[in-house]
Amino acid sequence: SSWGSSSGVIIRGLVPNTVYSVKAAAYHGTYTQSAWSPTAGSATTNAPTLNFEIDISATDQSTSPPYIVNFGFVPPNTVTYSPVRVWISLDTNGESGGYVYLSGQNGGVYSAYTSHTITAQTVDLSTVGEGFGIQGASATQASGGPLALVAPYNGAGTNVGAEASTLQQIFTSSGAPITSGRGSFYLVTKTTSLTPSASDYTEVLTCIAAASY
Repeated sequence: SSWGSSSGVIIRGLVPNTVYSVKAAAYHGTYTQSAWSPTAGSATTNAPTLNFEIDISATDQSTSPPYIVNFGFVPPNTVTYSPVRVWISLDTNGESGGYVYLSGQNGGVYSAYTSHTITAQTVDLSTVGEGFGIQGASATQASGGPLALVAPYNGAGTNVGAEASTLQQIFTSSGAPITSGRGSFYLVTKTTSLTPSASDYTEVLTCIAAASY
């Protein structure tokens, strides 16, 4: 009766969506034990769930592909935020929560026409001449979690985090299942008067969600 106190014990390695019952035996000594106890009911393990969605909008609403963020004209020497946000939705019954990761193809916004890259940086963009980065804007949930932005993407002011070719964690649900998690982030850039002008500056971002059981 004292196993695990009021929280019980965790039995790992079970198969999802399967009915289990539990019985116990007492250890009497070398090579001996009591008979097995009767079972006291049964329970069905949950099927693992993970729901993930991406939207592109200035406000919180569902949108459809293609998911394109267009900065339009970017004035030099000015920290410029994307006119829309990238929104993510996350639901999972993962015992240890869920996570959202971000990666980029070019390490910044790249112009094939000029062969120039506005490099992604983890920096306060107001202190550098040129750069590109990600800044988190919101993180909420209906229950569980909570959903939260992860450093360096949780910066304030004009602080941004760099994307890279390897996956970088941007959201976490703090080690607990989460229902109706919703978060958003801006793309932020800055150019100088010496940045080569072109209309084909592009970056390809990939967002991936994972659950931890």
